[in-house]
Amino acid sequence: MPKIPTFTSEARPTAQAASVVSNIKVNVNQSVAAALRPLGKTAEDYYIKQRNLEEKTEANKKFFEIQNKVEESQEKVKNDFNQDNAINTFNTDFNNAKNQTLSQISNKRVKQLLETKLDIEYPEYLLTVKRNSRDALQVENLSTHNSLQNILMAKHYLASGEQKDIIKNQLINNEIDFSNNWETGKTALDKSINAIESDLFITDVEKDISNKNFGKALSLLKDVKSSKFLDTNKRIQLIEKIQSESEEYTKLQNIKDAMLNKRAWGYDNKDKEKGIDALALSGQYNDTQIAELAINNDVSYKLHKNVMTAGFSNAATTGNPTTVRAGYETYKMYEMQGGLTYLKSGMKLSDDQMDYYDTLDFMIDTMGMDIRSAMNDYGIYYKNKNTPDVKSIVADSSKVKLTAENIANNFFTDDADNVDEIENLVKRYATILLKVRPSDQSEILDSVQKRIESNFRIDAFGNLTAIKPHRPDTHDVSVKAYIKNLWDSGRINKELNDFDDLIAVDVDPTSTTSISGIRIINKTFPTTPVIFKPAEGDFDENEFELGIFTNKQLEEVIYPFGSDARWESWKDRQNARELEQKMLQTEIIASKTGMYMPIED
Repeated sequence: MPKIPTFTSEARPTAQAASVVSNIKVNVNQSVAAALRPLGKTAEDYYIKQRNLEEKTEANKKFFEIQNKVEESQEKVKNDFNQDNAINTFNTDFNNAKNQTLSQISNKRVKQLLETKLDIEYPEYLLTVKRNSRDALQVENLSTHNSLQNILMAKHYLASGEQKDIIKNQLINNEIDFSNNWETGKTALDKSINAIESDLFITDVEKDISNKNFGKALSLLKDVKSSKFLDTNKRIQLIEKIQSESEEYTKLQNIKDAMLNKRAWGYDNKDKEKGIDALALSGQYNDTQIAELAINNDVSYKLHKNVMTAGFSNAATTGNPTTVRAGYETYKMYEMQGGLTYLKSGMKLSDDQMDYYDTLDFMIDTMGMDIRSAMNDYGIYYKNKNTPDVKSIVADSSKVKLTAENIANNFFTDDADNVDEIENLVKRYATILLKVRPSDQSEILDSVQKRIESNFRIDAFGNLTAIKPHRPDTHDVSVKAYIKNLWDSGRINKELNDFDDLIAVDVDPTSTTSISGIRIINKTFPTTPVIFKPAEGDFDENEFELGIFTNKQLEEVIYPFGSDARWESWKDRQNARELEQKMLQTEIIASKTGMYMPIED
């Protein structure tokens, strides 16, 4: 910023009164008064000069005081583009300052000097106010003009056909009106109109590129005659962008197609990550389907990984239960699709993370703990699990066996077929509880027995299975009725199977939340699949041959065989639960990613 030059007078007023040198010689024939008259006149002239200087200085002092108030008022009305209003406001402030100052001056000569000086300066004051008001008007008018043009630009982007031409003409006419109002000149107007046409053209091209209409965008750019206003360098830049993005888009489409058809082995992880992200963002696939694609193509989906990582971090520190729930549900989604190996090898979850979700899953899904209690207990377990004392804790095998027998005796009238499975269940229960709260094993095992007896039941086929709240009360009846239907319709080989040997078992019998479905087996030969004769419109061939019926198939085909009022009531509860779950999961993902996208249960 340039420095304003200042002026400093080199002259200095003397500190003493000027001496009067007299060369008067008194005539002895004159009186003394007559002789002193010339001396008195000189003294009188000096007094008048001093008085005038004092009065002028005082007037200047008062002037500068008013000048400060003048500048304050000018600044106050600086942005008022209504000139009459700005002038009136300034005059009011000026006259108030002037009159107030004059009223305090008793010396008429000082007052006159001040008034004269203010009268001389007032036109300049007023000119400044007018100039500022006009500048403010120009700024305000330009801002309003630009806002209107931007609105029309946005409308042009969304318009089509003739409507685009109408808006374009309106934009140009607005620019002409603005130029006429401010007399910007033809050169400036031509430049502005050219800029409008160029901006609209570029926006249309960019829109086509964004919508993957690469051919249309390229045709627009090649029509040089219709777009002479476009800068050559910008045209080349847009053509190169089309070439680059079209190649990338084609490659991405190929990756997506390969992943959907399980033949993406020719692409590296970076390419497959782009593919899984694109498939997720398309909105065509739910969260479970994305997880399945990730497993099948051995590629990490970052959003799922981030959710699970955040869940682990919060659990280990007893943090946000909502975040933990999100991580846990994502883990379950992969677990139900047989993706635990993938989580470790493909998703690259650490051993601690895998142990956490496995342990948390057992606490919640099998032991029936709520998320907050499981978090608290896991925090203790995680803190102490590698200490020598805790690592050495092992449930007493004899006490485990006795507890399993007690459970079997309370559940079964005859000897249970799966005592070994019950023992394994008891052992894991006890091991976790002992590591969280090392205490008397007998007390812990009593607690384990009560938990299992509360969270498990004996189904209609004599199997010990976890109570699954998401299933209707008519589950067993419906499954039995459907097996009977298969038998009666000749879809089961009667030479290889006896009807009484056919039973249904849970794919995941210890889980309270698993929707993995059921399998129909022959209890005499449990490892040998029951072979069914496929029926038109029934289940997919592979699943049918294995005797596996998914949760979806249970709901759509099997449950109607046992439908009654209980079935209808369950469907209502299920629909309400699914809606609540979707809303919860949507909020969870939105809180972690900023993206609001529904996730199906």
